[in-house]
Amino acid sequence: MGSCCTKTYQNVPATTTKTLDEPSDHELEFIFESFDKNSNGKISVAEFCGAIKDTKEDATFGAVTNLFHKMDVDHNRALDYEEFKAVIKALKDGAVEGLPPIDFVKLVLASRWLGA
Repeated sequence: MGSCCTKTYQNVPATTTKTLDEPSDHELEFIFESFDKNSNGKISVAEFCGAIKDTKEDATFGAVTNLFHKMDVDHNRALDYEEFKAVIKALKDGAVEGLPPIDFVKLVLASRWLGA
């Protein structure tokens, strides 16, 4: 395989998910950091929409933005880590209208590509 397909990762979790539907705390933190492109500790609507669209091809813009605004409980137009964990739980449980349940293995792997 040529070098065009090689990418070096830093801070990538060394372990895989505990189960197919439950990421570890370390993996959740890594996913959060990979979504948080400007590293300010919060995920903006643009960062969130971009990351979800990158990991869930069938996600509609409307469904993703509706989810973001619903889960932004303090209405500061950004998701902090606790709000993000609630989003992940809702996606895992399939409780988001317009979005199918999330595949955490795919999310962790995709976040590795999205991350630094």
